[in-house]
Amino acid sequence: MIRTATLLLLLSNLCAFAQQDLNWVRNQFLVADTKEKLERIVHAKVDCRSEEALTLAAYKAVCISKLALHTSLPWDKYQYFTQGRDKLESIIATQPSVEIRYLRLLTQINAPTIVMYDDNIDTDIQFILNKFESVDIPENYKAQMIESLIFFANEHPELNAFRPFQSKIKA
Repeated sequence: MIRTATLLLLLSNLCAFAQQDLNWVRNQFLVADTKEKLERIVHAKVDCRSEEALTLAAYKAVCISKLALHTSLPWDKYQYFTQGRDKLESIIATQPSVEIRYLRLLTQINAPTIVMYDDNIDTDIQFILNKFESVDIPENYKAQMIESLIFFANEHPELNAFRPFQSKIKA
C-alpha cells in the first residue's frame, strides 16, 4: 500500500510541470529509435490529467528498458532493461489498462530471449482484444497500435489476432 501511495505521489509530480502532453509522448514513442529520442521521453515534463499519469509513467518505463539497445556493456544493458521492466510491472499492478498492457506486449515481443520476459504475451493479447474497441484512445493512435503489433506477426503469429481491427479503425 505504501509502495502504491509513493508511486502515485511520484506520478502526480510528473504532471506538475507542463511542457508536453500524453499525445506528444505517444507520437515521440513511435519514432524513438535513438538514445537521444528515448531520453527525451524519459526526461520530459508532461502536462497530463491524473488518470493519464500512470500511462505516461509506463511510456517512460518502456523507454528506459529500450535504452538497453543503445549501450554496449552487457551489465548496462541488463540494468536498463530490468529497471524499465520492473517499473512497468509495478504500474500494471496498479492500473492494467489496454494502453499499458500494449506497451508491455511490445516490450515482451522485442525482449531478448536471455531476459526471459515473455510470460504475459498471451494474457496481454487477450486483455487487449477484449477491451480494445471500447478503450478511450484516439482512433489514429489505436490504428498505430494495431499496425505496430501486426508488424511483428511473422515472428509472433499470435499477433495475427489483431488483423480484424485494421479494417475497423480509421487511421
